[in-house]
Amino acid sequence: MYNLGDILEREYTAKGMVKGVVTSIKNLMKNTGWPIERAMATLGVPKEEWSKYAELLAEQ
Repeated sequence: MYNLGDILEREYTAKGMVKGVVTSIKNLMKNTGWPIERAMATLGVPKEEWSKYAELLAEQ
């Protein structure tokens, strides 16, 4: 059974990983001039998650 600390740690770790991917996509687009799709493909982001990351980038 998980305690609250374990649950919060996993949630914050997951959020940090998502933030890192968003930053990487943004940097690739900025430094290479690539479209978002090419940046995500290069980073190995699964196609099922592309819309999620596109939305997150649009919010910034």
